[in-house]
Amino acid sequence: MRLGILVSAMVLTVPAWAQGDPSATTSSMLPHCRDWIDRAPTKPADTALAGICAGTVAAALHYSTLLEAPYKSCPPKGTTNGQAIGAVVRYLDAHPEAGDQDFRMQTLSALRATWPCAP
Repeated sequence: MRLGILVSAMVLTVPAWAQGDPSATTSSMLPHCRDWIDRAPTKPADTALAGICAGTVAAALHYSTLLEAPYKSCPPKGTTNGQAIGAVVRYLDAHPEAGDQDFRMQTLSALRATWPCAP
């Protein structure tokens, strides 16, 4: 049920993704996540996509603590969205094979890999 809530929240934030928009892939979103970190977007559309990255990561950071395995992560209290975006970028850079996969699910994987829960 918790996974359903997370997926619903993330899909509702970007309705186009629910329709299979190819921009939902990891490879298409990764540059915009880097833009968010670097504060480098130069066009309004790029700024919007950097914001989508930040919002997706923020939602995943918040809700992933409520999920069951294998989606649950346990970031330290006080973890910022900026730290989480950095963790996602590092994870995705280390896993280029995930380029054509859903960005939202890879975000959950990145958070879990960075901040696994104690068994």
